[in-house]
Amino acid sequence: MTTQRRHQRTARSRRHSGPCVLTCVLTSVLAGVLTTGARAQFTPVPTYLVLGQSNAEGHAMLGTGPAQLHPEHALAQPQPNAKIFHIDFGAPSASAWEPLHAGQNTQTASPVPGRFGPEVSLGALLAEDHGDEIYIFKLARDGAYLASPGPGQMFPTWSPAEDSLFPLLLSTLQSAQAKAAALGRELQIEGIFWIQGSSDTGDAAAATAYEANLTAFIADLRALLAPLGTDLTTPFVISQTPDFVFDIDPSEPTCDGCFLDTVRMAEARVACEDRFTGLFDPSDLSTIGCTLPDGVCDVVHFDAQGQLDQGALLFEQLDALSCPALTGVPSNISVSSGGVQSLVIQVDPVYAGAVYQVLGTITGSEPGFPLDGLQVPLNADPYFDLTLLTPGAAPLSNSAGTLDGSGRAVVEFTLPPGSPAFLSGLRVHHAAILFGAGGAPLFASNAVGIRFLP
Repeated sequence: MTTQRRHQRTARSRRHSGPCVLTCVLTSVLAGVLTTGARAQFTPVPTYLVLGQSNAEGHAMLGTGPAQLHPEHALAQPQPNAKIFHIDFGAPSASAWEPLHAGQNTQTASPVPGRFGPEVSLGALLAEDHGDEIYIFKLARDGAYLASPGPGQMFPTWSPAEDSLFPLLLSTLQSAQAKAAALGRELQIEGIFWIQGSSDTGDAAAATAYEANLTAFIADLRALLAPLGTDLTTPFVISQTPDFVFDIDPSEPTCDGCFLDTVRMAEARVACEDRFTGLFDPSDLSTIGCTLPDGVCDVVHFDAQGQLDQGALLFEQLDALSCPALTGVPSNISVSSGGVQSLVIQVDPVYAGAVYQVLGTITGSEPGFPLDGLQVPLNADPYFDLTLLTPGAAPLSNSAGTLDGSGRAVVEFTLPPGSPAFLSGLRVHHAAILFGAGGAPLFASNAVGIRFLP
């Protein structure tokens, strides 16, 4: 990672497009925590925000059970160079910057001791990258929406228009800045990590508005946190809503996951429209599953390894800030009823006219394989061989050809109705490779998954 490049972001004009009532008052107070005369006495500390809902808060556990982080693991120990703001909402004056310690000071609202999220590995990687002290500020709530509350909505919202998590973020950051000043430090925000979206997949209006809401949220956040160093170039990294499936019943007023693809595509478009925003798909990360002592299965929340991997992916995207070159809709297909996933290649028009081929795998996208300096995120297996040696053959159509003048092509993956039931639970991945004159590989896309349901 090129830390130096991140540190050399040039100041740009600030703008604010959101509501300015409580939030602007809080921003004024935030700016005033350090007076102009005293500011020179403080050492700026690279600070990173982790915001969102349950997979930001973290349901991973410290412990010796399956899918947990063993207490003797290196990342289960206190991290002296990665400090986290330990929030005590019961006694706010007791909140403090402390060495990050998995399961000890990594919850922001969870009543369950021992839980942690992606900050554990993220903090270690950031501290190693900077070679010095870094700060992490985390605020998350299970079930949090981005949309304003709808009828019957019981969970908090990140909407800047509501008196909920957004003003709580600003007021708690005010406290964090004051506590840092007492240590001779000054917060300098160098990146924002966003892990949210699942709640908005259960409501048609929230999902439809997600792209506009997220775009406004990012702009408001960058503008309102300007006293702490943010501007239009502050990196914003999205952990895309995973393609996990809930109990879907579109006849209900709300149903978790009914509008999953609407939210996932909105997140991808936001990342592609802002070159300082990046996105990755965490759908392949491991979840808690059926390892809970009460026998309940949790297929939504990442387990310990899943959270460590999510932290590493957040870290990688901070520098890459990549927009997905390959997207796929829908994310899930029933083996009984069948269906078609549209795979859209969209790259920079500089690749217009390039030859492309879409390949697939049924054994995962990691570790993939190197190809003339590129990394192709597909594992070789019989399905990979089929897509490589017989381009255009079922289940893919138009899987090889040339990109149009805008750098675009559409490929289709078809699963016929009445497919074998044993395919349920399988996840297939595809990726695109672009070739230049003479067949030289030019570019390898991200992998896109499709999950088979009963």
